[in-house]
Amino acid sequence: MQKIFAFFKLIRVVNVIIMMIAMMLCYYCLNDYLIAEDLLDRKFILLLISVALTAAAGYIINDYYDVKLDIINKPEKVIIGNIFSRRQAILFHSVLNVLAITASMFINIQVVFAVITSSILLYLYSVSFKKQFLIGNIVISFLSGFMVFIIWLFNKSIPVHLILFYSSFAFISTLIREIIKDTEDIDGDRNYNCKTLPIVAGIAKTKNVIQSMNFIFVGGIILLLLYTNQISFQSKNSENIFSFYILILVLVPSLSVFYMVNKATTKKHFSRLSLVLKLIMIAGIFSMLLIKF
Repeated sequence: MQKIFAFFKLIRVVNVIIMMIAMMLCYYCLNDYLIAEDLLDRKFILLLISVALTAAAGYIINDYYDVKLDIINKPEKVIIGNIFSRRQAILFHSVLNVLAITASMFINIQVVFAVITSSILLYLYSVSFKKQFLIGNIVISFLSGFMVFIIWLFNKSIPVHLILFYSSFAFISTLIREIIKDTEDIDGDRNYNCKTLPIVAGIAKTKNVIQSMNFIFVGGIILLLLYTNQISFQSKNSENIFSFYILILVLVPSLSVFYMVNKATTKKHFSRLSLVLKLIMIAGIFSMLLIKF
């Protein structure tokens, strides 16, 4: 039983479930013509499984190459080497990737290409990109946005402007959070010879970058509020509720990030900032529900 729980922890099962929920919301809420039963479509279920397995494999290979680093940053959470051997971790990674690619073959060639590309990028991120200046952050953020865009590759009847908005939302919010996490883990990363933004540029300049990116992020949210008439809501009341929801649960917390970044000086401060960004991302995902209802 301990190994089962450890495996779920290794693949970040909560994150994977959130990812699958986000994809289901994208597919159902952003498409005017779908009904709830369409979520049970065989090919769509295979898409969910394929993306979930790819992400799970990515988490495993990331931990595999991060064992020494995690012993410094979060020793209480190290699984590979304690509960599972390194050989078992590689086996899990390989099997999950093979299953993901196999499942994608029953969908379409574009999804197959997307899954293979994502698997390769996740591997390269773990081996090399994450140690390099900004490249790792951009790759993970791209994959976060691509998770939304793959829905359009699966079903092109979804309005592309909505897909692009939520893809962009996922990209920039993830990028901000990844840089915050690098700042939080600066001590361990420095010992591991990483060249992350806070190590290369220093914490003060990194905070300026975060503030600039958050300014762009907030600007995008404000534009969304100004152009909600471009979204096909089920009713006028839905549009008003959506605007209020975005204002209170996305815009206001995003504005608070400016203050929190300015005051952040310790690992605990940046950890709290990372949590706030994660909650903003989750709130943004669930805003899709208000488009359909």
